[in-house]
Amino acid sequence: MTTPLTHLADDDFTQATDAVKARTDQLAASDIDLALRQKDAKTATTALADLEAKEAEIRRKLAHALLPADVDGLAEELEVTLIKRQHAVAEVARAADALGAEERKRAALATAVDAARRTLATAKAAKDTAHEDADRIDAWTTAARSQPVTDALSSASQALTTSPYIDARQRLDTLLGHALVEQLIIRASEADHRDAAVVGRLDRAREARWSWLTKRGDPSGALLSARHAYNTAATALRAVAEGAPLWFDAAMRELATVKNGEDPTQDEQDRMDTLRGGVKGAEAAAAEEKAVWDAAEKLRKAEADLDDAVLARIPTEPAVDPESSAAVAHKHAAVVAARQELQTARDGLDEVQNAIDAWETAVPDAVKDQVLAFLAADAALRELRGTHVDQLLRAVSRARDTLVTALRAAAKTTAVSDRLTAEVTARTRDADAGQAVAAARRAALVRGEA
Repeated sequence: MTTPLTHLADDDFTQATDAVKARTDQLAASDIDLALRQKDAKTATTALADLEAKEAEIRRKLAHALLPADVDGLAEELEVTLIKRQHAVAEVARAADALGAEERKRAALATAVDAARRTLATAKAAKDTAHEDADRIDAWTTAARSQPVTDALSSASQALTTSPYIDARQRLDTLLGHALVEQLIIRASEADHRDAAVVGRLDRAREARWSWLTKRGDPSGALLSARHAYNTAATALRAVAEGAPLWFDAAMRELATVKNGEDPTQDEQDRMDTLRGGVKGAEAAAAEEKAVWDAAEKLRKAEADLDDAVLARIPTEPAVDPESSAAVAHKHAAVVAARQELQTARDGLDEVQNAIDAWETAVPDAVKDQVLAFLAADAALRELRGTHVDQLLRAVSRARDTLVTALRAAAKTTAVSDRLTAEVTARTRDADAGQAVAAARRAALVRGEA
């Protein structure tokens, strides 16, 4: 299967392959040029050595010349040789410069070839991963549109209004009382909210960091955010594609188990009924417990608002203290007030906690297990009822397009950075090479040898 992600990965792999070939060809050409520069340097050095030898020979002859005519001829020949020698010194310097430049170029190309090969290996792995991912998404899409999944999703809504769901709920209402079953459902919801609060704190911190990176011009923020969104959407699609029929079947089995579950003995039932009713019974105390969960939810909301405010403040005030910063003081005050409200609710619950504890103790373990099974089945059916395959597929598609855009932006930024880094490196080599012989070149220029 091909997608925008596979197209991008294929293009990157092709470009990486072309880059390796181009760099390899450049390296081969540089090897040829390097051999020529080495030959030129050797020729220039040999020519200078010959002239230096000739100069030495002429000076030796001058030292032994007897006649003025011999001295005049040798002096003229020495002058010509010195001029030639000066030109030869300059030619040796030019040949050495050309050889050094080619050696630096060859070393840079060898490094570039190694880097290009590493990039190619990375691009190949990314291409393989992209195609495997596309194939998985295609398989999940097919599975999500299959009859078993369609049946599970369409049947979930009906299952919540028919047997065995209705029978199971009525049986629990009979055994425990409708109000207390509702309270147990609220407890399950509270547990979910607590889990969501932990995940929410992590997500908020991630989003704050990614947003900050993006605002300062770092494309990695948008890339991380886009990849997370895509992975989340793909995971949701996979869960439904692979799990919907299993969830539905498991929920129906659990409901049947609850419907046909083991009943408490008459003594157990009588004790539960006694402890749940009356002005000091569990049903009356349940309202106090619900007040605690309501206050806890209010506190979570206030803490989330404070968390958002602190995270937004960190880019300009990294050491911001949520308890003392004036910028978030009103958010912190709301948290303090919510904590106090929660404590007040807990104090109210403490006064009637024994009534709830006594009733919970009276409920047989088998009935408690049936309640947990019902809650699990209820949650699964409600999630299936709210699931729509087309929405999941659109979410994957949108997240994929966003990820492609982020990948292209990140790749462009990386290419610009790499190119500029290469320019700095190359020019640093040239500058260092020039500084190493600067004094000699200056002297040669003064002498007229360069």
